[in-house]
Amino acid sequence: MTTESGQASGQSSSSSSSQQSAQGSAAQGGASGQGQQQTQNSGQQQVAQRPAYVPEKFWDTASNSVKADEFTSHYNDLSARDAERVARAQALPQSPDAYQVALPEGFKPPEGMQFEFRNDDPAMIEARKAAHELGLDQNGFSRLLGIYAANKLGELQSTNSAREAEMTKLGSAAPQRIEAVETWLKAKVGDKANVMIETLKQFPVAANVEAFEGIMRAFSSQGGSSVTQSGRETETDQGKIPGYENMSFVQRRTAQMTQQMKTATGGR
Repeated sequence: MTTESGQASGQSSSSSSSQQSAQGSAAQGGASGQGQQQTQNSGQQQVAQRPAYVPEKFWDTASNSVKADEFTSHYNDLSARDAERVARAQALPQSPDAYQVALPEGFKPPEGMQFEFRNDDPAMIEARKAAHELGLDQNGFSRLLGIYAANKLGELQSTNSAREAEMTKLGSAAPQRIEAVETWLKAKVGDKANVMIETLKQFPVAANVEAFEGIMRAFSSQGGSSVTQSGRETETDQGKIPGYENMSFVQRRTAQMTQQMKTATGGR
């Protein structure tokens, strides 16, 4: 009995020990598995993610890190541009009237010529408004004024060259010939000829002056010779004007036209 009981007790003890060993082994295995899973999860959590404020081109996917030098340079460029924008905005004239009507520094008109703007010119008022709306600074506005002035001076040079060429065609007496036409037109037409006369003086065309001279000659020939108490006046007598030899070119032309008008009106 004793022996059987001892064996049974030994078997029970051995079985209990085996179960405890198996449970311990299983517990260790479970703990080991959990440890490995935690290690893997920890490794996954340590992978760096690209921050939203970092552009993709500045992110190194191989090392999962920021390209420090390139990103720093980019940031510095942005900061510099922003500072320039602020400084430029502060330098802008505060209103259209604040723009100075001044040509750019170093502007040189052609020799003997100059160009001036009028502040009250409607075009200038609109130009100032446009400059302010477009955000131009004073230097930019002056540069545009310089381009406009240079263009106008070039046009004036071309006009002057053309005028000189036409005056040359009329010869050394060109001013006197134009003045004679002016005197004749005023005598025949009056104030209605003022616009035509002013245009002829500012923009003389040799062919136009010669055409007027032809009309003047044709007009003078229509009246023929005048009649006096002694008979019909001859061409030689008609050409005799008192003091003619001592008159200037314009005085001679004026005296001739006066005589022609008297002839055409019958001496009245």
